[in-house]
Amino acid sequence: MKHDIELTDDHPKQGLYLDISNNEYHHTEKFTMLSSGGIRTLLGKSPSHLKATFESTEESKNPNFIFGSATHSYILEPDKKNVFIEPDVDKRTKEGKELYAKFKKIIEKKKNAIVINSELMDIIKNMKEILFENKMLSELLGGGKSEVTGVWDDPIYNFKCKLRNDYWQEDLNLIIDYKTAIDASLEAFSKAVFNYGYHIQAQWYKTGMKIITGVAHDFIFVVQEKTPPYSVAIYNASMEMSEIAEIQIKKAKQIYNDCLKENKWPGYPKDIQQIIIPSWIRSNL
Repeated sequence: MKHDIELTDDHPKQGLYLDISNNEYHHTEKFTMLSSGGIRTLLGKSPSHLKATFESTEESKNPNFIFGSATHSYILEPDKKNVFIEPDVDKRTKEGKELYAKFKKIIEKKKNAIVINSELMDIIKNMKEILFENKMLSELLGGGKSEVTGVWDDPIYNFKCKLRNDYWQEDLNLIIDYKTAIDASLEAFSKAVFNYGYHIQAQWYKTGMKIITGVAHDFIFVVQEKTPPYSVAIYNASMEMSEIAEIQIKKAKQIYNDCLKENKWPGYPKDIQQIIIPSWIRSNL
């Protein structure tokens, strides 16, 4: 089945796209659509915060974001060779300035280059080695397609929606999402799923891929720790996760549609709010 569709001059049509850069997906008007990240921002903060992400035009300079981008690219997109080690030179000297200037010229010519230091590169290489020691993962993360962008029209409200699969195994109807974590244990990642809205991401991607391809997809998380021994765990999205996510997605879509229709993007409530006591406080009393 062929899924590639040419982009139009405005929003792309429903389909899957294989050559969309991370920056184009996140920071161009062409892809200003509702995403799982947008839903998490809308529900976790406010519609005003979501609108602000639409208007952002630059990639994050956050070290965690850069590390995550480099890890994804080096492990899932090795053919692109767009992760570069910044030269360790003294930029105060003439020689150091010249060497760094040559490096900058190379980077400027390379599309979507990610620059990291040698220490981070060593960590990423070690992580990749450990990851592919798992025979099942080495097979799952081979022969598929990485960073696949999907676009569809919401069947209820008809606004544009988007997703970006880390890795897609078309023959297996499987979406693989690779995440790095401090703690990849079952207990820790289960908490992270709901803290960061990964359950919404999983359900959003499964829904979108079903609409785009006409085929139901499974979704798994591959979670790897960022420190030795770089342990890896694999988790699937449970039925209960999907049910909770579906309720939240339905709520978010209605809010988003109202914002689009009225062109109003409210922030936090203006009334005085009462502090919510976290459940872990009560459990420790």
